[in-house]
Amino acid sequence: MTDNIYTPQLKIMGARTQTATGYLFTRRRLVVLDNTTLEPVVAQWCYEGESDKSVGSSFVDTQPQKKLYVTAENYMGRVPLNVSNIDGNYFAVTARKNDGEVTAWGLTTCGGVPPVSERNHDVVGFATSNQSVCALNAQGQVFSWGFKTQTGEEMAVPESVAALTDIISIKGTDSAMAALRSTGQIVAWGVKINGAEVPVHIASLTDIVDIQATSGAFAALRASGHVVAWGSEDEGGKLSDELALLSDIVEIQSSSHAFAARRANGQLIAWGDPAYGGLLPLDIALLTDAVQITGSLNSFAARSASGHVVAWGNSQPVPAHIKLLDDIVDVQMTDAAVIVLRANGEVAAWGDNTQGAEVPQSLNNVVAITASSNAVAALKSDGRVTGWGKYSTDGLALSLTDILAVYTNRESFFAIKNDNTLVAWGNKGSGGDTASVPADLQGNISYYGPSGKLKVMGAREQYNCLVALDTETLQPVKALWRYEGETESTEAIYFVESREFSKLYVSQHNYSDVVRLNMKNISFCGPCDFAAINTMNEAVGWGQASSGGYRPVGTRNENIINIAHGASNYCALNKSGQVFAWGNQTSGGPIPAEISELTDITRLCSSSEGFLAHRANGQIVGWGREYYSFPIPEQILALTDVIDFYRGSNCFAVLRKTHQIAAWGNLFFGGSVPEAISSMTNIKEIETGVGFTALTSEGSVVAWGDSGTSDLSPEIAELTDITRVRNLGHSAIAFRANGHIVAWGHPQYGAVLPEDIATRNDIIDVQLAGNTVIGLLTNGKIVAWGDEGSLAYQVPENLNNVVSIRASTDSVVVLKADGTVITWGNSQYGGDSSLIKDKLVNVRAIYANAGGFCALKNDNTVVTWGHIIPNTAGETLVPATIQGTLSYEATDN
Repeated sequence: MTDNIYTPQLKIMGARTQTATGYLFTRRRLVVLDNTTLEPVVAQWCYEGESDKSVGSSFVDTQPQKKLYVTAENYMGRVPLNVSNIDGNYFAVTARKNDGEVTAWGLTTCGGVPPVSERNHDVVGFATSNQSVCALNAQGQVFSWGFKTQTGEEMAVPESVAALTDIISIKGTDSAMAALRSTGQIVAWGVKINGAEVPVHIASLTDIVDIQATSGAFAALRASGHVVAWGSEDEGGKLSDELALLSDIVEIQSSSHAFAARRANGQLIAWGDPAYGGLLPLDIALLTDAVQITGSLNSFAARSASGHVVAWGNSQPVPAHIKLLDDIVDVQMTDAAVIVLRANGEVAAWGDNTQGAEVPQSLNNVVAITASSNAVAALKSDGRVTGWGKYSTDGLALSLTDILAVYTNRESFFAIKNDNTLVAWGNKGSGGDTASVPADLQGNISYYGPSGKLKVMGAREQYNCLVALDTETLQPVKALWRYEGETESTEAIYFVESREFSKLYVSQHNYSDVVRLNMKNISFCGPCDFAAINTMNEAVGWGQASSGGYRPVGTRNENIINIAHGASNYCALNKSGQVFAWGNQTSGGPIPAEISELTDITRLCSSSEGFLAHRANGQIVGWGREYYSFPIPEQILALTDVIDFYRGSNCFAVLRKTHQIAAWGNLFFGGSVPEAISSMTNIKEIETGVGFTALTSEGSVVAWGDSGTSDLSPEIAELTDITRVRNLGHSAIAFRANGHIVAWGHPQYGAVLPEDIATRNDIIDVQLAGNTVIGLLTNGKIVAWGDEGSLAYQVPENLNNVVSIRASTDSVVVLKADGTVITWGNSQYGGDSSLIKDKLVNVRAIYANAGGFCALKNDNTVVTWGHIIPNTAGETLVPATIQGTLSYEATDN
């Protein structure tokens, strides 16, 4: 059984449109609900490859051969719906497995057997005749099986059609098939009198957009709004001259021997056998607000924009109590009954009670109805199904739960469950028995689109949050995160970076590929001065030459694994454990000879004064401008058990193997550790800002340095469920295991939590923009608190699907799941990206400093913008030699 890798926040329900034989076709209505409350949600519906979107809580499916994406404000990601994947004729049912291959069951001679064809892959659509099936794959090819489909037989695909690779949809009468090509042309085969012989004037057309069929004729809609028809004249294959001139047709529907069409002005027309609905009554012909047509064996029904229903043909008159209804949202028909769904979730019907007109009492909360030729199935919002008519769901209550859609062939029903299995009932001879469903289909047929690939987003900077997404759903997924060289993995959706200069491997058991992230490869020296590690593992730079904005030369510039930046210079570390520097050497000074000769350096750290280097033997060495942090005190140089180091404000701290802390530098900002903290042996990690904050292995925090951030309240000091800390400079935020946050520090920097923030349990990351704290929520929304008068506080309306946040001086950049970027705040510091918006697409990570931002894109290019920018677009120009050489994902083995 295939696992669903995510639980959508939105729940889509209702079968996608089936393109079955003749009048069995009906356009299906889908609905979108909140997955928790089951209440309707206004959403956007968009077919794959298209930009046009429909907005509403329901949607009529007109292109079932395409994936359909559903998104909604305040809901994370998007929900992809599979192409229509179940169909059938009178005697058999066919289904598309998740791998794109088709299987079938039912009467063997009529297509109820899995087809054997080299074209049986990537299937996107079906058509059926009375006793055969035709399938269309994504390569624009068709293949058929069932009655008389062997070479030389009347339903076999002709060689001329088999050679085509541009077919986009197919349709069948009882004994003929028609295919629509991407050129807008029609080809057909089968029994000539039933539509296989396309008249020359129709065959020459190149603007066909849709085909419908009765039992023996086809009708096609042109892009011009005209309709053409061919096949058996008694079954709708001939139009009157008057109808042929109409140029505003928007929809065609069929009964078994007649067609009906809807005009753009809301009027209806019909042609074909009058006994089958081919003649409109005068009162119906005068309607001007029709929005839906449904056909059955010998009659039609239409729904008006006012929510009323009318019917004509060989059907019983609409009962008076149903005529009064003005809230009808869908109409379905069996051969002898009309069933209507109301906006309140109730169902009404009229006609033959044995074929669906006798609706079960107390039926409510219905979101979709499906009708076969003689029975009805109603899908409820809670995923249960009630069926009545010739084939009821009596005895199936335990099986018919968690249903998302119900499909049909002529006499059976097929319900897709959320666990990707099928429940079948109805005529056992035509596939209506769960026991007859092929074993390799169960667990392998999904309503929601199968997962895409695993994708990771977010900047590789210490304590930044990275997120794992599915590329198809754009939904966060729980993944396994493991640094290179480690054997243990961390399972999480959001992963807090702690070793940005190591490669990071991300995997998930539902995905075959492992995402391998490069180590941090972009560094800022100043607002518009950058250094990076390119795909050749060389250090490169751009910006002002005086600050290192060039590619350094020398034999050591290879296999680079770490770049640290000073005030106006850089230092790089290669795999050989050697370092070299470039840029303004007065900022940090040249590398001392004894350090330059070392070959065991494992990592670098820097401040505005100079650089620290960590050696494989656990020692720290460093150099820089003599000020607070340099020279390094002898007691620090004597340590041989340092496992990590941290840059503060004119001071440094180190974490030892004993899980103790040592520090030096500016005393006011944490250069001296209080004795109560230095004696502790349970320090797990350290966060730096203006002061230092440390997290213990017991889930408590301690702080020292800046008087604001080191002053913990007793309530916070006593907590033992803290999982991580964000030091924001003059304030700090701690994340608790229950999802809540606590804060301390200077009030003007967001240390006072508003009540609506303090009670939340869904904040996953925070950034400080000036005096405003920006919070990222699990639902992809943004919250802000702090200085309400600041530009950063003005969060754009309707912002959603955010997966990463970055901040500069009073400006904010958020990265959305689709790779687009939204900015706001102080334009001088990157808060306005309107002039470069078209470039900010397919972004994987945003890097930030106090003056601006750098976006790393999926094509290995970067876009940089912010403070002191040389052109009017607010963008730093990146040399062409660097573009395309900076990769977010690792390319080597």
